[in-house]
Amino acid sequence: MAFSALLLAGESLRQNFSKSGQMSLAAAHCAPPNSFNAVDAMLPDWLFPFRLQVAAWREDLPAVRRLVQERFRGVDHLDGDCAAETLNDSDIVLLDSREFDEYAVSRLPGAYWIDPHLEGEALAAELRDLTGGRPAVVYCSVGVRSAALIERAQSALPPNEAARLRNLDGGLFHWANAGGALETAAGEARRVHGYNSAWGRLLAPALRAPD
Repeated sequence: MAFSALLLAGESLRQNFSKSGQMSLAAAHCAPPNSFNAVDAMLPDWLFPFRLQVAAWREDLPAVRRLVQERFRGVDHLDGDCAAETLNDSDIVLLDSREFDEYAVSRLPGAYWIDPHLEGEALAAELRDLTGGRPAVVYCSVGVRSAALIERAQSALPPNEAARLRNLDGGLFHWANAGGALETAAGEARRVHGYNSAWGRLLAPALRAPD
C-alpha cells in the first residue's frame, strides 16, 4: 500500500514537472498526447509495470499511452488520434495481438489475429505469412502487448522488414472510445473485450463487453 502511494506521489510530481518544463503542444496537429520527457527517461524500466497499474487504477488512458511510448522507445508508434486514414488504407495489414477470445469479441475491421506469444523464427514466419511483405499496424488493448511483439520482431527480422511494423498508440481501447468502427466474424460490433475488470475500466461503459 505504501509503495502504491509512493508511485502515485512520484507520478504526480512527474506530471507537474512535465507541465512546467515542456513546450505547449496545443497548436500541433495530431501531436502525441503526453510525450515522455527527461524525468521519464531517468526512471528505470522495472518500474514500468507498477506505473502502468497505477495509471489503469486511475482510469487514465492518456497516461497509459504515454507510458507505453516511454517504455518502448525503439518501436514506431502510430498516433491513435490520427490513425483512421492509415488504418483504412487497403495496403496496410492490421494485426491483432490480443488473446483469441478477445479478438473474437471485436476487432478492427479486416484485422488478422496473430498469436501474442510467438517469438523468434516462429514469429518471423507468421509475420511474413500474414503481411506478405506489406506494412502492418499491430495493436492490442492499450498498446503494451503489441509493442512487445514488435520489439521481439525487431530481433527476429532483418531491419528492413521490422521497420514495416508500427504499434497503434492507445490500442483498440482508444480507437473504440473515439467512436472507431469495430467488427466480428458476423459483422459490425459494438462491444470490446476489457482484458479484465481492472483494465476494462479504461473503456467507455457502453463499450464494455460482459465478463
